[in-house]
Amino acid sequence: MACQTVAKKGGRNQTEKMNAAFVPLTMGDVRERLAANMRRLRAARGISQERLALEAGVDRTMLSKIERRISNPSMETLLKLANRLGVDPVALLEPGPLVSLPAGSNYRMTSSHPIAVHEPGQDKSA
Repeated sequence: MACQTVAKKGGRNQTEKMNAAFVPLTMGDVRERLAANMRRLRAARGISQERLALEAGVDRTMLSKIERRISNPSMETLLKLANRLGVDPVALLEPGPLVSLPAGSNYRMTSSHPIAVHEPGQDKSA
């Protein structure tokens, strides 16, 4: 990642990291990632919207709106959903599909690194 020094008022300098490959996301992009990941994780676990909402302590209509890309969840709601689905909240916003890994693997692959995915009912220390 290249660094560029930018002069600021008052004679101070600030170093900014510039990444030529970076493409800014829109809110629509983020909503789509979240919605797709929520649907994928629910389907993989065989959980209905109603059941997920009930077990996570989230209103079912809110969950429906999130999956239809109509509403943005609060951080608290995102955390509740991630906890019930057994994933790090960051995993809900990662690009790309969930991938199949060998039995016993418990990771969600992203473009640059795996994210641990805890399956509900599994011992986290295993």
